[in-house]
Amino acid sequence: MLSELLLTEMARLSADKNLPLHRQLYEALRRAILDGKLGAGDRLPSSRELTQDLGLSRNTVVAAINQLSVEGYLVSRVGSGTYLNDTVPKP
Repeated sequence: MLSELLLTEMARLSADKNLPLHRQLYEALRRAILDGKLGAGDRLPSSRELTQDLGLSRNTVVAAINQLSVEGYLVSRVGSGTYLNDTVPKP
């Protein structure tokens, strides 16, 4: 499950670095994308679902998703959800 993967990665990041939570989530999602754990066109859970599953504030989740969208990793479709871009940028 994506949430378990993200929690594991965030725990590793918080132990290694002193990063804010939105940055930890951003890094965890980015790593999952670049490692191929999420495929092109995959739909992400809603920000509300991620908020509940990860025990984070919605602002934290939205900040991480917005940053990934700005960088071209994710595409939001109004009324449909947020999806992994078909052409993921190289790291």
